[in-house]
Amino acid sequence: MITVEKRQTKSVNGWAQGFVEEPKVNAAVIEYFVSGVEYPASKESIIKKAEANRAPENLMKFYVYRLPERIYNCPSDLSFAAFASAYFFGQD
Repeated sequence: MITVEKRQTKSVNGWAQGFVEEPKVNAAVIEYFVSGVEYPASKESIIKKAEANRAPENLMKFYVYRLPERIYNCPSDLSFAAFASAYFFGQD
């Protein structure tokens, strides 16, 4: 007899773990979770907006540890920071 076990899930920052993977860090995801931020924006204001938009843990780690401390003038500045981070430090 074959039994099927239902996977247990838990919600972390609104993401159902087990069914939905956290998104990989890329330009579109980075810009999505800071939508609504007013530019020019500091790293601190970007992090606050990402928290308010319930960004997943892996993305918050990117904002906190890999995003350079500077003023960002537009969303493409964030995209470039992601590209440079992946190029120099590898992608998680």
